[in-house]
Amino acid sequence: MTAPGTAPRRSLPVLAPITPAALAAFDATQSAPLALSVLRHELGTVGVARAVLHLARRAVLADPLRALARPRDRDDALTRQQLRPVLLLDDVLRLDLGLDEHRSHALLGVVVRTSGARFLAQFQPALAVDDWAAATPAERARFAKALVSRLFNARVARVEALPDALAFDVAACRFVDLLGALDRARLAPLFCEVDRAFVDRDGSPLALHRAGTLAEGAARCDFRFTLRAS
Repeated sequence: MTAPGTAPRRSLPVLAPITPAALAAFDATQSAPLALSVLRHELGTVGVARAVLHLARRAVLADPLRALARPRDRDDALTRQQLRPVLLLDDVLRLDLGLDEHRSHALLGVVVRTSGARFLAQFQPALAVDDWAAATPAERARFAKALVSRLFNARVARVEALPDALAFDVAACRFVDLLGALDRARLAPLFCEVDRAFVDRDGSPLALHRAGTLAEGAARCDFRFTLRAS
């Protein structure tokens, strides 16, 4: 019960699973426009027009995931859905536009970081420091469980929901596994950079400590998010 004259305590957000339709809508309305903006800035109007034509052709004729077996489950399918346009753009930049390895990798990294940070901002709700601190241990644990269940690319081994932090270990990453199977392990660290871009954005209440990642050869990705006072 709320004491007279005090504002009621806000509950932590309720998290629903991410669906293929929601991911497709984000790609169409957010990710694709962001990618085009980055490409236009780096390649110019003619260059981005050529890239779009090649992307359209490859999307129809050359599935970059065709060498893999069928998805094992829903999370595997969602990971592939998110990975496919990155692989297509990688092929376009290197094979169709003829960019050298360094420039194509750097440009692809900007696209992945920009769209990935926007994805996290949209699908992982903002937390207020006061709401998290005021939540009960059970509420924090319930939120943390729902949050890691939405990480469809990851198998999470440990979760801690503390009064000032949220920590979890990723024991396996589908991005790392799939890119390794496709002989494109060089792209896996680009997805790790998304987390840093997300927490470093203006106005973010989060700080991230991570000693290592699977993509870089560590045994686990040890995430620890702390909430910064506003």
